[in-house]
Amino acid sequence: MKKVFSIRNGFLMLVVVLIGVLSLNIKEAKAAGTVTWVGPSSITIRETIRNTANPIVASMKYTLVEYSSNNDVATATINYTASDTPTNYQITKSTTMNLSSLTFTKPGDYEYYILQGSLEAGEGKILNNYFIPSSDSAFYDVTISVRNVVDANNTPTGNYTVSLILRRLVYNEQTEEYEYDEEKVSPVSGVLYADHYLETNPNRFGHIELSKTVKGIGADTTKYFPFTINIDNDSGLVQDETTEGAVPNIIDSSGWVYPISGIDATVTYNGNTITNPTTITDGTPTTIYLKHGQTATIGQVTSEGNTFDVIPGGYCGEETPDIDPDPDHKKYDFSTTPSVKKLAAVDGKTCYGSYFTIEESPGDYTPAFSVNGGSSTSGYYVSATGLYNMNTDSNTVTVDFYNTKEMSPVTGLIFTILPYVILAGIGVGGTLLVMHLKKEERKVKE
Repeated sequence: MKKVFSIRNGFLMLVVVLIGVLSLNIKEAKAAGTVTWVGPSSITIRETIRNTANPIVASMKYTLVEYSSNNDVATATINYTASDTPTNYQITKSTTMNLSSLTFTKPGDYEYYILQGSLEAGEGKILNNYFIPSSDSAFYDVTISVRNVVDANNTPTGNYTVSLILRRLVYNEQTEEYEYDEEKVSPVSGVLYADHYLETNPNRFGHIELSKTVKGIGADTTKYFPFTINIDNDSGLVQDETTEGAVPNIIDSSGWVYPISGIDATVTYNGNTITNPTTITDGTPTTIYLKHGQTATIGQVTSEGNTFDVIPGGYCGEETPDIDPDPDHKKYDFSTTPSVKKLAAVDGKTCYGSYFTIEESPGDYTPAFSVNGGSSTSGYYVSATGLYNMNTDSNTVTVDFYNTKEMSPVTGLIFTILPYVILAGIGVGGTLLVMHLKKEERKVKE
């Protein structure tokens, strides 16, 4: 019995040893593939929106995609908020794409690219039509080099060192291809930056030009005239991709501020000194003062030799607009697209995007105006007008006010005959005086 017990104990001990060995192997397998990063283990994506005067509320997602599998291996998101005030008409935001959690099973060079997503404003709205890549924008390739860690005998230990290489590709206009501009992007203070640039789409932003002309022989070319301008917007439309001809996504410009130029800083009106405003806020009626020959430019900026517009384009029309500011030039039929929300009804028109009204204060001049060089309209009020000029196929809208004041003409006849009238009067008066004196003289003699 003791011998049997000993054999049994020996067998159990062998099992324990085997389990121990297997346990050790399992631990070594778990330890295999330990990654030690040499240099940066993340990429800081820095995005700049140029030529913008106002903040946006949106997000941009960046994804690291593996070339071989087309799989997404890492993501990072840039969030724009209403508090991101532009500096020198640009907004710069950044996010960090952390790659330290990536795992690798063998040495090699792993190739990826950074994919820029869409600028999303929530509720399914995409703002890519408003902000487009700048001419100097770039694409980025990422190479992660994985190498074995070897021991003193040059035998792989199962662990790895990993290094990150970032390369920038720029567009070559001559070859019409993207090419690497450098061998690799060098870290700045240990940080690898991937810079991306967006700018406002000139086909989606515009400005307003309001001019003043007086006519007539009674007109005063030094007189100032008040104009109340209201710029507003309705951003409720979201493109329904299942509906053909659906209205494109509209940016929400509520509260945006637009510059005003071309007018006098101070004016005298009804004996009072008034300071002309230099900006107008979307949704807030603003009064400016113009005199003969002046043109107020609203929503256009010149900075460092660069001129650009900052009011998002929009359209005001009947229920079935004939003109569409979208570059695809589709005709949007609201009546046949029930899934598309109708926007603001202003002055009997359906408006989407930015629109404006202008009203001149009534006075003793006969008012008339024209919009975009069209026919003359009598009155003081310019009804809802979208920021789209169908005559020039642009988002620049011109409004010209003509005020006329006439007076009874002075012919000059009175000045011509006045001397003769005076002489005749003197003659007649003298004759009557002589006759009166003679008559009195007779009475005395009688």
